[in-house]
Amino acid sequence: MSIQAIIFDLDGTLLDRDASLLQFIDYQYEARNAAIGHIPKEIFTKKYVEYDAGGYVWKDEVYKRLIDEFTIDLPFDDLLIEYTQEFFRFCIPFPYMEKTLNELKKKGYKIGMITNGRTAFQNGNIDALRIRHFFDEILISEEEGIKKPDSEIFKRAAERLGVERANCVFVGDHLENDVRASIAAGMIGVWKRNKDEKHSEAEYIVDCLSEIPLFIEKKLKGSD
Repeated sequence: MSIQAIIFDLDGTLLDRDASLLQFIDYQYEARNAAIGHIPKEIFTKKYVEYDAGGYVWKDEVYKRLIDEFTIDLPFDDLLIEYTQEFFRFCIPFPYMEKTLNELKKKGYKIGMITNGRTAFQNGNIDALRIRHFFDEILISEEEGIKKPDSEIFKRAAERLGVERANCVFVGDHLENDVRASIAAGMIGVWKRNKDEKHSEAEYIVDCLSEIPLFIEKKLKGSD
């Protein structure tokens, strides 16, 4: 395989969103304690994480449900604005994120990103991680008007990188939206398996970002 470009998902792949969200929830609980302090912290956190559904439910719905369930005397948009404006301060990268990106860049690969989400919000998180300079192209679904798992966003990324899709590796944590979708678009899909996730039918699997450079050299390019 002639690998020329590595494209990453953001949330759950480069950004440890679960850990970041817990840090933010802790901050918001303390900052809004006058209004939500009547709810035990562990219960508030558990319900927030449950309603968030791994980031696949936008926070307006999350906050509306929390307010209704716990009779919180705050407008949901106060909490939502706080989330959109402050979350970036709590962004936690996965181990070896910067080292991996730097190593891939030095090896001459083109580096891309495709992430679903709101443009301003995701840009804030990317900048908080201080990784923008590693990327040749970044595609954010709101800005593109299309999102994963639609094949078009993968095709668009390859075109902007100037690389054939067959020569692109896509690394993501979601089996459907990242791995299967990128394969359907003609790329090589690599599943970044996170904690508590079991084996799947994915052909290529890594458990840590640090595995990716050697994985590409040995497993993918080595199969030429």
